[in-house]
Amino acid sequence: MDIIGIHVKRQGGFIIALFLVSLFIFNPSIPQTTILSQRKDLSTIFDLSQFSDVELDPKQQYRMIVNFKSDYDVMNFIEQNPLNIAVLKRYRLIPAIVILATPAEANAIAKLNGVSKIWLDRQINYLPQPKIDLITGSDSSGPILSASDISFNLTTIHRKYNGSNIIVAVLDTGIDPTHPDLDDLDDNETTNESKIINGVSFVEMEPYYLGDFNGHGTYVAGVIAGTGNASKGTIKGVAPGAMLMNIKVLSYNGDGYWSWIISGIEYAITHGADIIAMCFSGPGYPNDPLCLALNAAVSQGVLVIAATGDDGPSYSSIGSPGMAYSAITVGNYDQFLGTIAIN
Repeated sequence: MDIIGIHVKRQGGFIIALFLVSLFIFNPSIPQTTILSQRKDLSTIFDLSQFSDVELDPKQQYRMIVNFKSDYDVMNFIEQNPLNIAVLKRYRLIPAIVILATPAEANAIAKLNGVSKIWLDRQINYLPQPKIDLITGSDSSGPILSASDISFNLTTIHRKYNGSNIIVAVLDTGIDPTHPDLDDLDDNETTNESKIINGVSFVEMEPYYLGDFNGHGTYVAGVIAGTGNASKGTIKGVAPGAMLMNIKVLSYNGDGYWSWIISGIEYAITHGADIIAMCFSGPGYPNDPLCLALNAAVSQGVLVIAATGDDGPSYSSIGSPGMAYSAITVGNYDQFLGTIAIN
């Protein structure tokens, strides 16, 4: 596992962002032409080369994300919608919508002058991790955190910085609220202060955010902010005083769409998260919708931690959203091979 410690000074105070990541406004300008005008060159708008690993059926409708040049263009498209396209979601964080369309319909949308880019709504997966005992917090290699695993003394750091009053949004498979390390903010039974302050699910067919049918999200949450109650204080998260926001964007089998994750980022910002942790990775581009949303979150003062992915070390081996320009991206360190982010 890899630990990153960051002290960020904000409004006279320090915020601790100590995370494991081996496991991740716009300023609208009114265009001079309306969105219904058309362009001739579509090579950079709806480029089938970005779908080279997908066989597109011309008769099949696909989930796609349409990036627009401005919020004005988004509103104009939704109001006029000349092709009667099914709009599944409109974002506020970035000028984009989620649609259901055939390749031919997407090609027609690409001709509209306000459109910046059209993407398939890609699926993403969390990174592989050891099988974790959710009660003891241990795997085949030992406890999640111990003094021998890291180069600084967490006990000393926790005396001054323990994440108190910081809200960390965990975008993952959900969090088990009954876990003894995560069920109470300070393990004081007389106060009964919940560590998980709120939550939501953007996973279709899994509307309930309470619970974690996969385990990965609970694992991540424990590493970030586990109180150590299950191990009688021996194994703690790196910021045990932090509060958690449970945002489910990955299904029980670890899969999630870009659109779900972007919705999760929006929710985290509007509900007061100081830090967003996204411990997953997948194919993408630095200007894909997920990376754009991450950059927009950072521009609003939210610290975002992302994973590199398990490929490399080599050129262009970092996945999305870790390749976003504004992300703090961390790779898995293999202490036996001495390499970062390797399968």
